[in-house]
Amino acid sequence: MNRLTLLLAASLSTALFSVSAQNVPPVVTNQIADFTEYAGAPPASIDLANAFSDPDVTDAVEFFTDLGNIDVALFGQQKPITVANFLKYVDQKKYFIFDANANGTAPSFIHRVVPGFIIQGGGWLATINKQNQAIQPTQVAMFPPIANEPGISNKRGTIAMAQLGSDANSATSEWFINLADNGGPPNNLDIRNNNAGPYTVFGRVVNNTMGVVDAISVVPHYNFAAVHPAFASLPLRNYDGVSPVYVPNLVSVPAISHIPILTYSVSTDNNNVGAGISGTKLLVSGNTVGTSHVTVTATDLDGDSVSQTFTINVIAAPGRPVNLSTRMQVGTGDNALIA
Repeated sequence: MNRLTLLLAASLSTALFSVSAQNVPPVVTNQIADFTEYAGAPPASIDLANAFSDPDVTDAVEFFTDLGNIDVALFGQQKPITVANFLKYVDQKKYFIFDANANGTAPSFIHRVVPGFIIQGGGWLATINKQNQAIQPTQVAMFPPIANEPGISNKRGTIAMAQLGSDANSATSEWFINLADNGGPPNNLDIRNNNAGPYTVFGRVVNNTMGVVDAISVVPHYNFAAVHPAFASLPLRNYDGVSPVYVPNLVSVPAISHIPILTYSVSTDNNNVGAGISGTKLLVSGNTVGTSHVTVTATDLDGDSVSQTFTINVIAAPGRPVNLSTRMQVGTGDNALIA
């Protein structure tokens, strides 16, 4: 089952409009209101997730690979079905399986590389043969196929879903990352071409991690189509071309984790206020009486940012009631309690 066999087709004169996956910077969704704080009071907590948003990214994941990590921003607003399907595999850990023969977790692996075109994964798990410890791959357990959602161009650095044969609505677990602008000729992934496609882009590589994808693309690849058609261009590391293939030879993906789509920083123009970030929470406390302007900046996965500023007025805490109990002697032998 080689899901991209039909992709390398001759160019067509027909063109399909596809938008590019250009970054949209973060925006301020709610202005943080000015407020007054007592000096020495416990820190106030402000949820920054309600103050900023990323218009084009709903989630992000990090692929951990043997050659480094790949960060991917996901377009859940534009491609809700595809992103939800992909995250279902991630969150239900379908890209990993316990392998009794290895007495441990078998990772998924990159099973197809076509230099200058794509790298592909998400279809196979690196289970092993108990006798000789060589790989004996297991296919990822698949959820039902999903509806196709084309419309974003298959540009370099985008991630898209693979399809099965000629059925455009057949995507399940397998994904590929474009090494080049593959939307137009000669590959034409953005259109229905040679009874295949178009292919749904649902995210893009960010955080300057495309170099890891490029490194994977130049790993020597070998034809194991006799084992399964999916392995006709299998990338293998430190492989002699004749020995059994072992897990360390593969480009494994041992983990996929969620990462924040926005990171935050904060500064103040007066040290009478203390401010810090904890996850998506801004913590501010009044140290001494005075006024401070606090600036919070949200930065997205492409390094674009937006800021907003609000004012904190720190005042002295109100006087505390004092229980004053004094014994004083009045006259001889008489005690009076003055409270």
